[in-house]
Amino acid sequence: MYNIHSLRNLSLEKKSALVFVFATAISSGLNMITTPFFTRLMPVDSFGVVQLFNTWYQVLAVFATFSVTNAIIFVGFHNYADDRMGYLSSSLGLATFSTVIISLITFFTQKYFFQISGLNVSLLILLTLSFLFLNATQLWICLQKYELKYKKVFLVVVSSGILSSALSLLAVYYTNSSYAEVRLWSSQAIPILIGMVIFLYICIKGRKFFNKRYWLFIITFNAPLLIHYLSQFILTSSDRLMINYYCNEADVAIYSLAYLVSNILLVFFSPINSVIIPRTHKLLDDKNYHEIASFLYKLLIYIGIFIFLISLLSPEIIAILGGENYAGGIKIVPIVSFSTLFNVLYIYVANIEFLYGKTYRIALITITAALLNIVLNALLIPIFGFTAAAYTTLVAYCIYAILHIYNMSSLLNRKIFSYRKLSIICLIFMVLCFISVILSNMIIPRYILFLISLLLVLYLHKKLKLKV
Repeated sequence: MYNIHSLRNLSLEKKSALVFVFATAISSGLNMITTPFFTRLMPVDSFGVVQLFNTWYQVLAVFATFSVTNAIIFVGFHNYADDRMGYLSSSLGLATFSTVIISLITFFTQKYFFQISGLNVSLLILLTLSFLFLNATQLWICLQKYELKYKKVFLVVVSSGILSSALSLLAVYYTNSSYAEVRLWSSQAIPILIGMVIFLYICIKGRKFFNKRYWLFIITFNAPLLIHYLSQFILTSSDRLMINYYCNEADVAIYSLAYLVSNILLVFFSPINSVIIPRTHKLLDDKNYHEIASFLYKLLIYIGIFIFLISLLSPEIIAILGGENYAGGIKIVPIVSFSTLFNVLYIYVANIEFLYGKTYRIALITITAALLNIVLNALLIPIFGFTAAAYTTLVAYCIYAILHIYNMSSLLNRKIFSYRKLSIICLIFMVLCFISVILSNMIIPRYILFLISLLLVLYLHKKLKLKV
């Protein structure tokens, strides 16, 4: 009763945060739960096409939606507080205009686009519909989050996720051909229909589909950041596109499943980071640099241990999610998982960097890491196959994190973190991840190490007292 009473007395901000995190967890959970069914119902190459579609959606959405759902939307809600619906409809108008332009370009160059992407006309049409209407839903969700109206968001996100998962499972189960197209159209159908309704709602309520003042504000703010957003997606997604180019769709499927497993921690870290951000900002205001550094060391140790736990169980996780057809991804999981440590390090440091502005520096770092990843993939994938992409991703994220640390130190004119401590933590977990690769075929040693690591987590929970 005490816990229920405590939840009821939470502030609106905390209630909203909890509900949004819970909705995200359910959505991600549905994806994990349905993955084992899809990997068994669909041929490996068809599963690979689905992953390619998702990757191209992320890459093209940067320009097709003009990235209007990123930081710019919340800046606009703040600046135009007396006309948020008008600003929202204007954002949708600009995004729709961008979608039309990008869609026309892809349709007129479809011959070359199909060769490069591995998609077909049906999926190109689905991409366009997704850009138009899924983006409308995301814009509406942004407004609901900003105004702390969590009930409608929870209902839309959860009901859409459940219905889409059920429909796509049934569709794939009863089809005997075109598995990728059936899976993608059935999974996107309900979100697109919901998006159509929300699209009309925003247009009717906002009535400012085109507003010169708002459009100019969005273009001026977002245009310099588009390359940064694109480079981020290239950094995270170019490996799959290049595996498709140099290898085949089946290898894309195997690598993508391993990547999905490896990024489990990031799904849960994202909502946690929303709590870390204001805490870090307060510590900066108080000039408590020691606590900022101390928290990062503890955070990396926690994340590192969980990465090691996932790496030790990678054979079992891949067996459950994919089966024997995806066994080639077992030894990839520890390597890509270790990249998560550098990703968390970057996110923590970026929380400080964005506070000081100068986003062009952040964009340059992102471009550098993305280009490095592309060059390494182009050199190594043709020689060593798709497994090389795991190691190139690790190297790229390592350089990415290092450059951000130096940039942050430059912005603050001081060195907050001990490079020696960071190096020791990263080296320890790098060794452990490579040990998990070596032990991937040895069940007993892996289980013994897993139990020891679990006990270590319990010990560190009391010793380190990591609190956000």
